[in-house]
Parts: sequence; structure tokens; C-alpha cells
Amino acid sequence: MSTIHRNHHALKLLLTYWSKQNGLEDFHIHWARSKLKLVRFRRHQEIFLRAGDRHSIILVTKGMIAQLGESSEENSRNIKEIDIAGMVFSTTTHLFSRTPAMAKLIALRSGDLLLIPYRELLKFSDRDPKINELIRILFNRKLRTLSYMNRVNRLHRPLQRYQEFSLLFPEIRNSCSYREQADLLSLSKSTVNRFCKRL
Repeated sequence: MSTIHRNHHALKLLLTYWSKQNGLEDFHIHWARSKLKLVRFRRHQEIFLRAGDRHSIILVTKGMIAQLGESSEENSRNIKEIDIAGMVFSTTTHLFSRTPAMAKLIALRSGDLLLIPYRELLKFSDRDPKINELIRILFNRKLRTLSYMNRVNRLHRPLQRYQEFSLLFPEIRNSCSYREQADLLSLSKSTVNRFCKRL
């Protein structure tokens, strides 16, 4: 695994979140540069994780990724979640789980992500409070996204669902096409277009 350059934007983003409350030691920066994996992707590319990467927490550091579910209609996409820079998701439900929690990954915009292997987190979690703090930060970001999406999906009326989505995910709304928003919210493209003009 190659070392991530100290000035790479992906590493800088991670360290910004990690060092907000307490300064980091050189060990933590070296650990992040040498143990985490940078994955680049292009628009429309399906992102496949190797066997050794399938137990990781993932920080999107640039671009946009869609997690796809099974679609019940031909020629339609069922987007379960859209993640942009700064958002986090994981390959399983928690650090000790072996059950996959991730759907098919498609790049909606070119960019990159950081893979943070569970094994590297668990190796130090019981003896380094800063690693524990990183675990807490990352999983809190992940859980916040899941909680917000649940709030959106619980609303049955299309306009209410779109209003809640716009309130909770303004950056995603502003970055996505009408088609992408429609696929995420189980709405038609024309409905999204109409709602956008009303808000």
C-alpha cells in the first residue's frame, strides 16, 4: 500500500475532522498516511472493493457516490444514498459485523475516497484515545446521514419528502441533477423539476 502524500486533499480533510478537539501527534499522521487507502474513481464507474477492503469505513473526499439498491422497475435506478465530500459510510453495520451493509457503488461524479480498514482501527482502539475519537467521529457522521435519510423516507407525501430532503441535504440537492434526485427520492424527474421551481 502506497503512502498518502502529506499535502493530499483527502488526508487534509480527514485530519481536519480528527484534530478539531485535540491536536494530533506525529504517530497519528504517519498512521493515517501509511495505513489508509486512497481510491480514485471516474464518473459512471462502478466501484469494486477488493476482498481485503470489504471491512472498512469510507470517507468520501471528492466527487459523488451513489449506493444503489434493487430496482423494481426496468430502466430505473433505486438510489439508497448519495454521498459527497465529507460524508461517511461503511461496508458493514458496525466494526465487529461481517454482514455487508453496502449496496452497489456507482460514481456520479469523479473523485476519490479514503478506505479506513476496521483492522487498523481495532488494533489501536483500546490503547489510543485518539483512534477511539476517530472511530466516534466517523461513525457519528455515518449515523447522522442514515438518520436524516430515514426522516426523508418516512414521509409519504412527495412534496413533504422533497422539502425535508432540501432542508437536510442542501449540498446534495444543489449538486445533483433532477434525475439523480428523483432516483434517490422515488419521484419522477418532472415532479422534482416542479418542486424545485416552488422552493
